[in-house]
Amino acid sequence: MSLSQSHYCYEKNYDPEDPRCAQVILTGKFVVLNNGTAEYARAKKFLWTKHPVMQNWTVEEPSKNFQ
Repeated sequence: MSLSQSHYCYEKNYDPEDPRCAQVILTGKFVVLNNGTAEYARAKKFLWTKHPVMQNWTVEEPSKNFQ
C-alpha cells in the first residue's frame, strides 16, 4: 500500500513514486528468530537474496537491535 492512495502525497505535492509516499501495512504475528539457529540463518539467506545490499549493513551489531 502506498500513501499515494490517500491525500497525503497530493497535499505534500509529492510524486506518487516518491519514496516519501511509501507505506507498508503488515498483519500477522511477528516472532523473533534466535541468532545461531538454522531458521535464523535460512531467513537471513532469503532476505539477503532478495535484498543483497543488506549484506553490507551491520545487522549483527548488538547496538542496532536488528531482529
